[in-house]
Amino acid sequence: MAGSLRGWCSHEYEPYRLRGKRHFPRIAPPWDGLRLSELDALRRFCHCPALDMPDFRELLYRNYSSTFGQAKEHRPELAFRMFDRAGRIPPVARSAPIADLGCGKGEWLAWLQQQGFTDVRGFDFTASELAHAAGLAVECGEVTNTLSSERWRGHFALLHAKDLIEHFTKQETIDFLLACRHALQPGGFLWLSTFNAQGMFSTATRYGDFTHESGFTPGSMAQVLRACGFEVDAVTGVHACPPSFGGRLRRLLWRCAAGPARLVLRARHGGFAAAGIDQFSVDPDLFAIARKIADQAPRRSLSGEAAIDGG
Repeated sequence: MAGSLRGWCSHEYEPYRLRGKRHFPRIAPPWDGLRLSELDALRRFCHCPALDMPDFRELLYRNYSSTFGQAKEHRPELAFRMFDRAGRIPPVARSAPIADLGCGKGEWLAWLQQQGFTDVRGFDFTASELAHAAGLAVECGEVTNTLSSERWRGHFALLHAKDLIEHFTKQETIDFLLACRHALQPGGFLWLSTFNAQGMFSTATRYGDFTHESGFTPGSMAQVLRACGFEVDAVTGVHACPPSFGGRLRRLLWRCAAGPARLVLRARHGGFAAAGIDQFSVDPDLFAIARKIADQAPRRSLSGEAAIDGG
């Protein structure tokens, strides 16, 4: 196989003559029927140049909101009303350092400033999103790498990440959570919001964004947070609706359907949930509150095995 591949790539097949003209035999290439991953391995083996194609994240995040149309429309006034309705005021001093991870257009940062918080900043990968955050302390860059730097070691009292963690693979999720722990003060808070993978119609959300990589249930969210050195205060289901007539109607219809669905889920799994973990939630979204444990932290040893050291 290797010889035939190298022969094919270097055109070593012997031509034949037909009516005085040189022709190469019509031979099916050895890579016919191979998967893309196998083709890439063969390309490297044969020293063939790679195709100049953009990474899917670079392509999708280049103009993230515009690819969604009005689904990602910039409406700060509506966002402020939703934040007011949720009533989630960070349980830290107004002067405490807070960061919004994947801050997008900066709506939550601007709302925090309205609530009197003075040391707030945001990080996001997409420059086109940050263009809407003029006047706010925002930085463009990959969130995990940014938080892992010595500059932010033990700096923040609270980290907030809404609709971000579902965009990571499993390994990237671990790296992200460890970076969050690195950047938090002892006892600092981590707030995470994402869709509920066991909620009704969760598949529509999971695959409604091409950049989604993973999903979490209340149980798996608590599991990965504990494994990364956090104490989990709560993982609860959320159904956020705007405070309009349509929003109130949606909430009413959802409650009518969610009650039976919750009973069915409990009948399927049985048992009791841990304190603070809404194990049988079927709401569309999850909200997790975790705190950095000061006395121990997971780290990677040279062998790749999990280890514990001081925080």
